[in-house]
Parts: sequence; structure tokens; C-alpha cells
Amino acid sequence: MTSPISLSYVIFILAAASTVPQLVQTYTTQQTRDFSNWSLALNLLANALLAIHGYRMRDTGLIALGAWFTIYWAYLYSVKLRSLD
Repeated sequence: MTSPISLSYVIFILAAASTVPQLVQTYTTQQTRDFSNWSLALNLLANALLAIHGYRMRDTGLIALGAWFTIYWAYLYSVKLRSLD
């Protein structure tokens, strides 16, 4: 019998997937100021899940890391959504 996928694997997959759109866009444009909405949204989701995982594991460090990067990516995403570009 196989064990169910742990939350940490789901977080890893989302975090890795979130880098692909930004890497492709950066490679194509050779600019870092162009953020992909998908990349920002997936980073936001992955780090929110990391905070939840830290809470479930009773790991204050993971909670802090996940919460900080959730706020960070949420800010970047809000700036992207408000930009006129």
C-alpha cells in the first residue's frame, strides 16, 4: 500500500511550478521587471500552504517563513495587478 502524498510534496511541486512561468518570461524578455501573474499567484499559494503546513507540524519557523513570503508575494501581486503596464 502506498502512503498518501504529504503536504510538503504538494508545496514543493507548487513552488517549483511557480518558477517556470517567470523563468520562461525572463529568458524571453531578458528583463526581470516583468512578473507573470501565474508565477505570483502560485508563489502566493505555495507559501500560504507552507504556513499552514508549519502550523500543522507545530513548527514556528515554517509558520514565520510561510507567512512572510505569503505577505511578500501578495504585495508583489497587488502591485502587478495595479500597474498600468
